[in-house]
Amino acid sequence: MALLEIIGITRRFGDFEAVKNVSFAVESGEFFTLLGPSGCGKTTILRMVAGFDLPDGGRILLDERDLAATPAEKRPIHTVFQSYALFPHLTVGQNVAFPLRMAKVAEAELKRRVGETLEQVHLAELAEHYPHEISGGQKQRVALARGLVNKPRLLLLDEPLGALDLKLREEMQLELIKLQREVGVTFMFVTHAQPEALALSHRIAVMNQGRIEQLDVPSKIYGFPTNRFVADFIGNCNLLEVRVVERRDGELRLEAAGLGKVVAPASEAVGDRGVLALRPEQVRIFAAPLEGG
Repeated sequence: MALLEIIGITRRFGDFEAVKNVSFAVESGEFFTLLGPSGCGKTTILRMVAGFDLPDGGRILLDERDLAATPAEKRPIHTVFQSYALFPHLTVGQNVAFPLRMAKVAEAELKRRVGETLEQVHLAELAEHYPHEISGGQKQRVALARGLVNKPRLLLLDEPLGALDLKLREEMQLELIKLQREVGVTFMFVTHAQPEALALSHRIAVMNQGRIEQLDVPSKIYGFPTNRFVADFIGNCNLLEVRVVERRDGELRLEAAGLGKVVAPASEAVGDRGVLALRPEQVRIFAAPLEGG
Protein backbone atom coordinates (compact mmCIF):
# COMPACT_ATOMS: atom_id res chain seq x y z
CA MET A 1 0.00 0.00 0.00
CA ALA A 2 1.25 3.51 -0.90
CA LEU A 3 2.36 5.86 1.89
CA LEU A 4 0.37 8.79 0.47
CA GLU A 5 -2.75 8.56 -1.69
CA ILE A 6 -4.28 11.58 -3.39
CA ILE A 7 -7.78 10.68 -4.60
CA GLY A 8 -9.62 13.08 -6.91
CA ILE A 9 -8.71 16.29 -5.08
CA THR A 10 -10.02 19.62 -6.32
CA ARG A 11 -9.30 23.14 -5.06
CA ARG A 12 -11.10 26.30 -6.14
CA PHE A 13 -10.38 29.94 -5.41
CA GLY A 14 -13.61 31.71 -6.32
CA ASP A 15 -14.34 30.83 -9.94
CA PHE A 16 -10.76 29.67 -10.56
CA GLU A 17 -10.12 25.93 -10.32
CA ALA A 18 -6.46 25.61 -9.30
CA VAL A 19 -6.45 21.80 -8.94
CA LYS A 20 -8.82 19.69 -11.04
CA ASN A 21 -9.68 16.18 -9.88
CA VAL A 22 -6.05 15.09 -9.37
CA SER A 23 -5.14 11.55 -8.25
CA PHE A 24 -1.77 9.91 -7.63
CA ALA A 25 0.08 7.85 -5.02
CA VAL A 26 3.54 8.22 -3.42
CA GLU A 27 5.39 5.11 -2.27
CA SER A 28 7.30 4.86 1.00
CA GLY A 29 10.96 5.89 0.54
CA GLU A 30 10.28 7.54 -2.82
CA PHE A 31 11.61 10.86 -4.11
CA PHE A 32 8.44 12.08 -5.84
CA THR A 33 8.33 15.38 -7.74
CA LEU A 34 5.51 17.67 -8.85
CA LEU A 35 6.88 19.56 -11.85
CA GLY A 36 5.26 22.30 -13.87
CA PRO A 37 5.16 26.00 -14.76
CA SER A 38 4.12 28.68 -12.27
CA GLY A 39 0.40 28.58 -11.52
CA CYS A 40 -0.10 24.93 -12.54
CA GLY A 41 -1.35 23.85 -9.07
CA LYS A 42 1.69 22.01 -7.72
CA THR A 43 2.22 24.19 -4.63
CA THR A 44 -1.53 24.15 -3.95
CA ILE A 45 -1.37 20.35 -3.79
CA LEU A 46 1.63 20.54 -1.45
CA ARG A 47 -0.25 22.93 0.84
CA MET A 48 -3.25 20.60 0.97
CA VAL A 49 -1.05 17.62 1.87
CA ALA A 50 0.63 19.71 4.60
CA GLY A 51 -2.73 20.80 5.98
CA PHE A 52 -2.25 24.54 5.31
CA ASP A 53 -5.17 24.40 2.88
CA LEU A 54 -8.16 22.08 2.49
CA PRO A 55 -9.46 20.50 -0.74
CA ASP A 56 -12.96 21.34 -1.96
CA GLY A 57 -13.35 17.74 -3.06
CA GLY A 58 -11.50 14.43 -2.91
CA ARG A 59 -9.45 12.74 -0.20
CA ILE A 60 -5.84 12.72 1.06
CA LEU A 61 -4.76 9.50 2.79
CA LEU A 62 -1.52 8.96 4.72
CA ASP A 63 -0.89 5.36 5.78
CA GLU A 64 -4.51 4.69 4.70
CA ARG A 65 -5.81 7.31 7.17
CA ASP A 66 -7.85 10.26 5.90
CA LEU A 67 -6.14 13.54 6.87
CA ALA A 68 -9.26 15.72 6.48
CA ALA A 69 -9.82 16.14 10.22
CA THR A 70 -6.11 16.33 11.14
CA PRO A 71 -4.73 19.89 11.56
CA ALA A 72 -1.34 20.74 10.04
CA GLU A 73 0.53 20.62 13.36
CA LYS A 74 -0.77 17.11 14.11
CA ARG A 75 0.24 15.59 10.77
CA PRO A 76 3.48 13.50 10.66
CA ILE A 77 4.60 15.75 7.81
CA HIS A 78 7.11 18.60 7.66
CA THR A 79 7.55 21.30 5.00
CA VAL A 80 10.82 22.92 3.87
CA PHE A 81 10.23 26.26 2.15
CA GLN A 82 12.35 28.12 -0.39
CA SER A 83 12.91 30.94 2.14
CA TYR A 84 14.12 28.37 4.74
CA ALA A 85 12.09 30.28 7.42
CA LEU A 86 14.90 30.05 9.99
CA PHE A 87 14.60 32.02 13.22
CA PRO A 88 17.39 34.66 13.09
CA HIS A 89 17.61 34.97 16.89
CA LEU A 90 18.15 31.21 17.40
CA THR A 91 21.35 29.26 16.78
CA VAL A 92 21.54 26.43 14.27
CA GLY A 93 21.03 23.90 17.06
CA GLN A 94 18.10 25.84 18.53
CA ASN A 95 16.45 26.14 15.10
CA VAL A 96 16.69 22.37 14.61
CA ALA A 97 15.41 21.76 18.17
CA PHE A 98 12.36 24.01 17.71
CA PRO A 99 9.87 21.32 16.50
CA LEU A 100 10.89 19.06 19.39
CA ARG A 101 10.39 21.85 21.94
CA MET A 102 6.92 22.47 20.53
CA ALA A 103 6.22 18.76 20.97
CA LYS A 104 7.52 18.98 24.58
CA VAL A 105 10.18 16.31 24.04
CA ALA A 106 12.30 15.68 27.16
CA GLU A 107 15.56 17.67 27.21
CA ALA A 108 17.90 14.66 27.13
CA GLU A 109 16.04 13.12 24.19
CA LEU A 110 15.91 16.50 22.46
CA LYS A 111 19.69 16.98 22.68
CA ARG A 112 20.33 13.45 21.42
CA ARG A 113 18.06 13.81 18.40
CA VAL A 114 19.33 17.29 17.49
CA GLY A 115 22.93 16.02 17.68
CA GLU A 116 22.16 12.99 15.50
CA THR A 117 20.31 15.09 12.91
CA LEU A 118 23.05 17.72 12.69
CA GLU A 119 25.56 14.91 12.13
CA GLN A 120 23.38 13.55 9.31
CA VAL A 121 23.47 16.88 7.45
CA HIS A 122 27.15 17.56 8.33
CA LEU A 123 26.48 20.64 10.47
CA ALA A 124 27.47 19.47 13.97
CA GLU A 125 30.36 21.93 14.11
CA LEU A 126 27.98 24.87 13.38
CA ALA A 127 25.45 24.13 16.12
CA GLU A 128 26.27 27.35 18.01
CA HIS A 129 26.30 29.62 14.96
CA TYR A 130 23.43 31.93 14.01
CA PRO A 131 21.78 31.93 10.54
CA HIS A 132 23.50 35.17 9.49
CA GLU A 133 26.89 33.54 10.16
CA ILE A 134 26.45 30.62 7.75
CA SER A 135 26.23 30.25 3.95
CA GLY A 136 23.14 29.75 1.82
CA GLY A 137 23.88 26.06 1.35
CA GLN A 138 24.34 25.60 5.10
CA LYS A 139 21.02 27.39 5.75
CA GLN A 140 19.42 24.93 3.33
CA ARG A 141 20.80 22.03 5.35
CA VAL A 142 19.59 23.58 8.62
CA ALA A 143 16.09 23.80 7.14
CA LEU A 144 16.32 20.15 6.09
CA ALA A 145 17.60 19.13 9.52
CA ARG A 146 14.69 20.91 11.21
CA GLY A 147 12.35 19.02 8.89
CA LEU A 148 13.95 15.67 9.68
CA VAL A 149 14.51 15.95 13.44
CA ASN A 150 10.99 14.90 14.40
CA LYS A 151 11.18 11.90 12.03
CA PRO A 152 8.25 12.77 9.73
CA ARG A 153 6.60 10.13 7.59
CA LEU A 154 6.75 12.59 4.67
CA LEU A 155 8.98 15.61 3.98
CA LEU A 156 7.53 18.24 1.64
CA LEU A 157 9.99 20.49 -0.21
CA ASP A 158 8.61 23.62 -1.89
CA GLU A 159 11.20 24.93 -4.39
CA PRO A 160 13.89 24.48 -1.70
CA LEU A 161 16.80 25.19 -4.06
CA GLY A 162 15.25 28.15 -5.85
CA ALA A 163 17.15 30.82 -3.91
CA LEU A 164 20.60 29.29 -4.54
CA ASP A 165 23.06 30.21 -7.29
CA LEU A 166 23.63 27.63 -10.05
CA LYS A 167 26.82 26.07 -8.66
CA LEU A 168 25.44 25.74 -5.13
CA ARG A 169 22.13 24.48 -6.52
CA GLU A 170 23.92 21.65 -8.32
CA GLU A 171 25.89 20.79 -5.17
CA MET A 172 22.69 20.74 -3.09
CA GLN A 173 21.00 18.44 -5.62
CA LEU A 174 23.68 15.85 -4.85
CA GLU A 175 23.29 16.52 -1.12
CA LEU A 176 19.52 15.98 -1.35
CA ILE A 177 19.87 12.67 -3.18
CA LYS A 178 22.46 11.44 -0.68
CA LEU A 179 20.46 12.64 2.33
CA GLN A 180 17.22 11.10 1.13
CA ARG A 181 18.94 7.74 0.68
CA GLU A 182 20.64 7.93 4.09
CA VAL A 183 17.60 8.91 6.17
CA GLY A 184 15.04 6.92 4.18
CA VAL A 185 12.32 9.57 4.54
CA THR A 186 9.84 9.95 1.68
CA PHE A 187 10.35 13.24 -0.17
CA MET A 188 7.63 15.09 -2.09
CA PHE A 189 9.36 17.82 -4.06
CA VAL A 190 7.88 20.81 -5.92
CA THR A 191 9.84 22.58 -8.65
CA HIS A 192 9.49 24.29 -12.00
CA ALA A 193 13.10 23.38 -12.97
CA GLN A 194 13.09 20.43 -15.38
CA PRO A 195 16.80 19.47 -15.03
CA GLU A 196 16.39 19.41 -11.25
CA ALA A 197 13.36 17.13 -11.43
CA LEU A 198 15.03 14.77 -13.92
CA ALA A 199 18.19 14.55 -11.80
CA LEU A 200 16.56 13.99 -8.40
CA SER A 201 13.34 12.07 -8.81
CA HIS A 202 12.28 8.45 -8.76
CA ARG A 203 9.03 9.56 -10.43
CA ILE A 204 7.72 12.86 -11.77
CA ALA A 205 4.17 14.17 -12.17
CA VAL A 206 4.19 16.86 -14.88
CA MET A 207 1.39 19.35 -14.19
CA ASN A 208 -0.36 21.92 -16.35
CA GLN A 209 -3.40 24.06 -15.56
CA GLY A 210 -4.39 22.08 -12.49
CA ARG A 211 -4.05 18.61 -14.01
CA ILE A 212 -1.37 15.93 -14.29
CA GLU A 213 -0.32 15.57 -17.92
CA GLN A 214 2.03 12.61 -17.36
CA LEU A 215 3.29 10.64 -14.35
CA ASP A 216 6.26 8.35 -14.88
CA VAL A 217 9.96 7.76 -14.24
CA PRO A 218 12.29 10.52 -15.55
CA SER A 219 13.55 8.48 -18.52
CA LYS A 220 9.97 7.93 -19.78
CA ILE A 221 8.99 11.55 -19.17
CA TYR A 222 11.97 12.71 -21.22
CA GLY A 223 12.10 10.01 -23.88
CA PHE A 224 8.43 9.17 -24.32
CA PRO A 225 6.28 12.25 -23.60
CA THR A 226 2.57 11.47 -23.86
CA ASN A 227 1.52 14.77 -25.39
CA ARG A 228 2.74 17.99 -26.93
CA PHE A 229 2.82 19.94 -23.66
CA VAL A 230 5.15 17.45 -21.93
CA ALA A 231 7.41 17.18 -24.97
CA ASP A 232 7.73 20.96 -25.22
CA PHE A 233 8.09 21.59 -21.46
CA ILE A 234 10.77 18.96 -20.72
CA GLY A 235 14.20 19.79 -22.12
CA ASN A 236 14.86 20.98 -25.66
CA CYS A 237 12.61 19.52 -28.31
CA ASN A 238 11.84 20.10 -31.98
CA LEU A 239 8.14 19.70 -32.74
CA LEU A 240 7.54 18.97 -36.42
CA GLU A 241 4.17 18.88 -38.15
CA VAL A 242 4.09 15.63 -40.15
CA ARG A 243 1.86 13.64 -42.48
CA VAL A 244 1.68 9.86 -42.14
CA VAL A 245 2.54 8.29 -45.49
CA GLU A 246 2.64 4.62 -44.47
CA ARG A 247 2.49 2.27 -41.48
CA ARG A 248 4.68 -0.83 -41.86
CA ASP A 249 6.65 -3.28 -39.69
CA GLY A 250 6.13 -1.31 -36.47
CA GLU A 251 7.27 1.93 -38.08
CA LEU A 252 5.69 5.09 -39.43
CA ARG A 253 6.85 6.62 -42.69
CA LEU A 254 6.33 10.35 -42.32
CA GLU A 255 6.55 13.40 -44.53
CA ALA A 256 7.78 16.58 -42.75
CA ALA A 257 7.61 19.95 -44.49
CA GLY A 258 11.13 21.23 -45.22
CA LEU A 259 12.71 18.00 -44.00
CA GLY A 260 11.39 15.30 -46.30
CA LYS A 261 10.79 11.65 -45.41
CA VAL A 262 11.23 10.53 -41.79
CA VAL A 263 10.95 7.06 -40.25
CA ALA A 264 9.69 6.90 -36.65
CA PRO A 265 8.51 4.17 -34.26
CA ALA A 266 4.81 3.42 -34.64
CA SER A 267 2.58 5.03 -32.00
CA GLU A 268 -0.97 4.42 -30.90
CA ALA A 269 -2.03 7.67 -32.56
CA VAL A 270 -4.69 7.50 -35.23
CA GLY A 271 -5.15 9.74 -38.25
CA ASP A 272 -2.88 10.83 -41.05
CA ARG A 273 -1.42 13.95 -39.44
CA GLY A 274 0.43 14.65 -36.19
CA VAL A 275 3.47 16.13 -34.51
CA LEU A 276 6.88 14.45 -34.31
CA ALA A 277 8.87 15.27 -31.16
CA LEU A 278 12.59 15.17 -31.92
CA ARG A 279 15.30 15.72 -29.29
CA PRO A 280 18.57 17.30 -30.51
CA GLU A 281 20.64 14.30 -29.36
CA GLN A 282 18.44 11.99 -31.47
CA VAL A 283 19.48 13.68 -34.71
CA ARG A 284 22.18 12.03 -36.86
CA ILE A 285 23.43 13.69 -40.05
CA PHE A 286 24.99 11.63 -42.83
CA ALA A 287 26.27 12.54 -46.28
CA ALA A 288 23.80 11.45 -48.94
CA PRO A 289 25.21 9.31 -51.78
CA LEU A 290 25.75 11.20 -55.00
CA GLU A 291 23.19 10.65 -57.75
CA GLY A 292 24.45 8.00 -60.13
CA GLY A 293 27.49 7.34 -57.91
